[in-house]
Amino acid sequence: MAEEFILIPKSRIAVLIGTKGADRRKIEKKAKVKIKVSSKTGNVQITSENPLDAWVAKEVVEAVGRGFPPIDAIKIINDEIAFGLVNLEAFGAKDRKKRATLRARIIGTRGKTRKIIENYTGTKIVIQGKTAAIIGESIGVDLARKAIEMILDGSGQNTAYKWLLDQTKK
Repeated sequence: MAEEFILIPKSRIAVLIGTKGADRRKIEKKAKVKIKVSSKTGNVQITSENPLDAWVAKEVVEAVGRGFPPIDAIKIINDEIAFGLVNLEAFGAKDRKKRATLRARIIGTRGKTRKIIENYTGTKIVIQGKTAAIIGESIGVDLARKAIEMILDGSGQNTAYKWLLDQTKK
């Protein structure tokens, strides 16, 4: 029996569970796991006969915790779909004001930067709290992560767009 544990924000517990437990049951069925959620602490326990199923379900739960709706997060169960995280604190965002600035750089004016990265890479991106989370095909997740890291390192958005364009032309 394999077990995985993850802590998600309390504000995301209801999203993980869904109306009358529908989303949790959908994840359990598709991932072949059992999920127990503590609504008081945000602790989530995932059990399965198969360690790989438990690990993949943990990524699904983490994606929901990072801001994705369950309908997008559940796609991670598919072998071709990957999940990636970029920690803003790794780019010097130790305080709230700096994190807000970095989040704004990734999102761009009216969401333009995030949309361009999503379009070039075929991914979905959610920026919340201290992280930017990415779901998509593995190559797209890697490209999106690199573009986000370029922007967080101080490169202009146009530089990241040009780099993405060069990478996706190949």
